[in-house]
Amino acid sequence: YDLSAFPDDSFDGVLMADVMEHLLDLPAAVAEVRRVLKPGGVLVFDTINRTYKSYLAAIVLAEEVLQLVPPRVHDWRLFLKPHEAAFL
Repeated sequence: YDLSAFPDDSFDGVLMADVMEHLLDLPAAVAEVRRVLKPGGVLVFDTINRTYKSYLAAIVLAEEVLQLVPPRVHDWRLFLKPHEAAFL
């Protein structure tokens, strides 16, 4: 999660769409995003909630049945529950 090409306080906002559920070290990635955000900057993200329904939809249906995404692209353990985002 190397954003070293960008100095501290570089961006007014960062958008992470469908990214967080793929990161093995989410706290390190968020720390790097914080570093490049200007004071008062905004991080906007979306991710998949870790529920049984999301397991069925994202893994069983999208990966295995419909093959919309490559197999094993998702790891359900990395899906993020809303209350867990508060600790980032």
